[in-house]
Amino acid sequence: EMDLSNVGPLDVVYEDDHVLIVDKPAGLVVHPSGRHLTDTLIQRMHKHFRSKDDERDVPVKLCHRLDRETSGLVLAAKDAVTHAALVKAFEDREIDKRYLAVVHGNPDPVSGVIDFDLGPSHVSEVRLKIAVIAGGWPSVTEYEVQGTSNGRHGPLALVACTPRTGRQHQIRVHLAGLGHAL
Repeated sequence: EMDLSNVGPLDVVYEDDHVLIVDKPAGLVVHPSGRHLTDTLIQRMHKHFRSKDDERDVPVKLCHRLDRETSGLVLAAKDAVTHAALVKAFEDREIDKRYLAVVHGNPDPVSGVIDFDLGPSHVSEVRLKIAVIAGGWPSVTEYEVQGTSNGRHGPLALVACTPRTGRQHQIRVHLAGLGHAL
């Protein structure tokens, strides 16, 4: 039984009889794990939608996830049939996901395709433990610079990214591989 007494608010963007779309803030983990056992996105959803004393009890299931550091919209299903169909649509790449990232420097060219294989890193200085590795998992991200500025820490660019594969930390590692860390 989850303790939902100290769970934060849920920002519902869209809801109907079958789906729920919520806005996940940066810093919020999706599922309880490791050091993050309380106030997760799934716990916020359960607090908002679960009511064991009520016939309206809705066991909401996530259709995809976002990294803790990433803010954005998360899609969930309110029934098993919808969940299965949406998960399959994500797996079959029938749903396009688009991310905006602020990166150091100005990518040149201003648009293109990053096609670096990714795999586990045993020497990574960052905790991601995923790196560009020859012969790794094929990974493709399309990108396009949306704007640039000269910030406090030097030139910055706003980059729209569309992953064509779904690897863990793909966008973060691909942009770093181009020399433009988030």
